[in-house]
Amino acid sequence: MTNDDSGTGIDRRGVLKMIGGTTAGIGLLSGTASAHRWTFDGCESVCTDTDGNYAVVEAGVRYEGRKPQAAPERDAPWGHDNTFCYTAADDERVVGFIEEDEYGKGEGCTLHVNPNDCVSVGADEILSLIDGTTIGACDDVLYPACDPTLPEADWVDFAGTFESERDASAQSLIRTTDGGFALVGRRLTGDGDIDASLLVTDGDGDVEFDRTYGGDETEVTYDVVETSDGGFAMAGLTESYGDGSSSGWLVKTDGEGNVEFTEAYGDGRRDRAYGLVQTADGGFVLGGDTTPPDSLDSDFWLVKTDEAGTEEFTRTYDGGTVEAMIRTSDGGFALAGTTRSDDSFENSPRLLKTDEEGNEELSTVIDSEGVDQANALAQTADGGFALAGSGVAEGRAGECWLVKTDEAGNEEFTRSYGGEALDLADGVVQTDDGGFALAGLTESFDAEGSDIYFVRTDEAGEVTSERVYGSCGHDRARDLVRTADGGFALAGDVAGSERIRPTEMALVKTTTDLE
Repeated sequence: MTNDDSGTGIDRRGVLKMIGGTTAGIGLLSGTASAHRWTFDGCESVCTDTDGNYAVVEAGVRYEGRKPQAAPERDAPWGHDNTFCYTAADDERVVGFIEEDEYGKGEGCTLHVNPNDCVSVGADEILSLIDGTTIGACDDVLYPACDPTLPEADWVDFAGTFESERDASAQSLIRTTDGGFALVGRRLTGDGDIDASLLVTDGDGDVEFDRTYGGDETEVTYDVVETSDGGFAMAGLTESYGDGSSSGWLVKTDGEGNVEFTEAYGDGRRDRAYGLVQTADGGFVLGGDTTPPDSLDSDFWLVKTDEAGTEEFTRTYDGGTVEAMIRTSDGGFALAGTTRSDDSFENSPRLLKTDEEGNEELSTVIDSEGVDQANALAQTADGGFALAGSGVAEGRAGECWLVKTDEAGNEEFTRSYGGEALDLADGVVQTDDGGFALAGLTESFDAEGSDIYFVRTDEAGEVTSERVYGSCGHDRARDLVRTADGGFALAGDVAGSERIRPTEMALVKTTTDLE
């Protein structure tokens, strides 16, 4: 990556690929151990940074494979001279690229069609006419690439993904005061490390700015708030700064995403901040978990800072990992996550409530079958709480669930949703009618790979509508918010082929008519 010594963050102007958008001419797929990257130059050539792949050319009525040759002199976008290119002969056109999925899940090869209008047919017809003797080991194990384009739907106002150089994922979403959206998460860089990301759009999903933050190791932002001065603050983890293998991390920016300060928190343990609120005094409270070195036992963790990020107090609470934190109506804080039984080693959701000084007021463990991990938390209008997450029930790969408690943490009801495969919730909000909306993923309902799962319920948690939405790949909603018009916005990621899975940040805005 490029270090940002100025402290302003790296500005990567993003493009929202809307429904029906076109594919870019450069492909980047990150694998388990390495990466395949390629770029087309019109219909004349294709270059890749990995040996063993094939160019596909149109040769009369058939298609044939051609081996790219070493071309260190070529100017390629991956910034090193490990480059292999094939240039078409006078009677040829480069119509595609075959990638050997040596780093992927399982064996096989993937065909990527040249997006530069070089061929009038689709991937399936190319596959049916390609000369298998010209593509080596890829013969009989060649599949069309999944183009993870989000489809049109009558309940979707707009949807799209944000182009990036490498893998990216949105972990959290807020609605900004001007009616737009701010998404935070992580992005894989060209150097192979992971940077934190802040992407801000207007109300139509058009990018206003897209910035990344970090050092030479891994940084991720899990939550974001719009601050009282019009800027943004993000909480997450850093491996580049602070003590320990990871530290809790606070990044404060101005309204354009330029860094004003960053601070790392922790005492040499494995620490991460998963939630963030700004307090009335202009300071911040970060909620997360802390884990001693060489241990698997984490504790809930709360850090209070002043407006400059200077630590004022730290609190720890025995037992568990945190996935969500909110400010409560009385000025305190609530954290939700997962704790493990010392006797059975089974996971259960945990809810913890503190006052504004971080003093524990309640702590409860949800003990219901199939309810294992809390991923999301909201306070309800009656002062209680709604928790949502995932679990494993008898005969199910995993189920999406909702638990409603009273203000003392006593369970009022538990509901599960989904089909026979894996389903989970990553976000929950209460709706104006007292019901709930949940967003996550499903592998049920004939989903291709996995799809975004969006559920509406009444105040008793009974389903009023559920929707499955996604591309041909692996799609997931990781957060949702209410919008000013009464609809919802969901953020997460969409991914491509099953064998090697690049991801892009995704934003979906619903209509208001969802019943």
